[in-house]
This record gives sequence, structure tokens and C-alpha cells, in this order.
Amino acid sequence: MAVNLVDKDAHRHVGSVSPITERRKGAERRNFIPDRREFVGCGRLYADPAKSDLSAGPFVIDDRQKLVFIEGERMHLSRKEYALLTLLAADPGRVFSNKEIVACLWADRSDATVSDAIQSIYLLRKRIEKDPKNPRWIQTANGFGYQLVVPVKV
Repeated sequence: MAVNLVDKDAHRHVGSVSPITERRKGAERRNFIPDRREFVGCGRLYADPAKSDLSAGPFVIDDRQKLVFIEGERMHLSRKEYALLTLLAADPGRVFSNKEIVACLWADRSDATVSDAIQSIYLLRKRIEKDPKNPRWIQTANGFGYQLVVPVKV
């Protein structure tokens, strides 16, 4: 009587990666945190602490104390709303794509999508705009992204 010493499932792993290795690689991808500084618009997140105030038109953002004032009135924002407004106010008038917003605000989450950016814009508009359906400050650049529009002083 001959004993078969060959593993029946050995052919499944020849030339391919084992399921355990695939799971491990997936976990590494999920836990990977890209360097936010490689994105141009994320620079304000690493700003000099000595220059903690950021002003853009009627917006004053105190990065040290995490306070936001719009036309002198203090606004209470969530962390993501604060981060989003800080990102937009760091370069007023610049159009930030949805992908840039996702990369800056959710650098630690690989499952974040463009829908998350759109939802955050919607929530921030509800918080800071008098009429969120006709926004004054956060404008949509159709097909490109969003920008913070502030009046230019002459």
C-alpha cells in the first residue's frame, strides 16, 4: 500500500501568494500612513507654531487654540470641519480637488473616498454659510473641486 506524501492543495500556491500573505499585505496597506507633507495643500497642518493665526478675508483661524472666527463671530466646528476650513483658508482662491481633500483630511484611512470629501464640504457649508444652498464662501469649481472665496481688499 503506497502512501501519498504529496499535499493535494500544493498546486494552489505554486506561482501565487498564499492567502495568509495576502491578508498580511492588506493589513499593511490599511495601516500605511502616507506623509501628508507631500501634498502641497496640506502644508498648513505642519505650520510654524509661532505663527498660529491664519487670516483669509473674514476668517481668522487660531491654530494653536483651534478656534475659528468668521466676521468676528466664533464658530464651533468639528475636527474635520476645522481641518477642512484650515486647508481651504491656507490658500484662498485655490481650487482643491476632492482627491487632495481626501489625501489631506484622511491620510490615515485608506478607505476614505471622494464621497467623504463631498459630505464634509456639505457639513462645513451648513455650519458657516447663511444659505448653504447658495454658498458665499465655499464655491464649487464644477469638474475640479472646491475653493474658499474671500473678498479682495483694494
